Amino acid sequence: KRQRTEKKDLQAKIQALKKSIPKGDKKKKKEVTETIAQLEEELNARHKKEIEEFDASCADQSRLEDSEKPEENEDKDEDVDEDDIPLGPLRIKTENNQRMSKAQKRRDKKAAKERERLEEIERQEEENKHGPRAKEQEMISVKLKDMQLKMKEIPSDGDCLFAGLVDQLSQLSIDSSVEELRNQTATELKAQPDQYLPFLVHPRTGDMLTEEEYGQYCQSMASTPAWGGQIELKALSTVLQKPIQVIQGEGPNITIGEEFSGRPLILTYHRHLHGLGEHYNSVSSL
Repeated sequence: KRQRTEKKDLQAKIQALKKSIPKGDKKKKKEVTETIAQLEEELNARHKKEIEEFDASCADQSRLEDSEKPEENEDKDEDVDEDDIPLGPLRIKTENNQRMSKAQKRRDKKAAKERERLEEIERQEEENKHGPRAKEQEMISVKLKDMQLKMKEIPSDGDCLFAGLVDQLSQLSIDSSVEELRNQTATELKAQPDQYLPFLVHPRTGDMLTEEEYGQYCQSMASTPAWGGQIELKALSTVLQKPIQVIQGEGPNITIGEEFSGRPLILTYHRHLHGLGEHYNSVSSL
């Protein structure tokens, strides 16, 4: 339970660190990314060490109790006079024996809870190895290998779609930036509301956005690390005059902007990679 709490606290701290990055400050962004990686590595290492130490202490305690049992029985046999031993098959439960029994029960109960906690941690780790995230990663990797491509990690900070396309453009010797792509996206959305507004709904009510809400949406896409999706991919495909291909583990690959010619910009789409939500990565040649 404590380790789960520490992981939740770390996620909150990571979010706070990401929000502290000034817009456009690449140096600060890099420092924060490195800090987050270090914090996650330290926490995972500490949790692993705690589990190993607990397993070792349980083994030592078990051996100690086994070695002490004969001595305790011998001591009792020496202290008790044969005349005081009651007749019949049942021994009379003394106050001392009762007190020891309760103490042992408390120890056993505590050890059982700790074992359950460790088993839950192991179950979660095993689930991560064979769960949706691992399966999705494997399916995407197979698709990329067939295309002679490999995945290129992009930080999960809300800018992943735009940062992934910046990386793809750089592979074509085209300079760009997250800020520039966000501004171009917002400009295209504002200029062509009829093409994009019908596909956007309010996250809480499910109703189509009003004109005012749509204006706020466009502004947030330009000036905040708001997560971009298929609407933004369509807008960027139009702005860049290039097709954009999205490789996903579940379902067929998607190409947006098929009316444009030339080599497509390629991203991978992940539903299960991060606990914080959906994510985009870039790719590069093998």
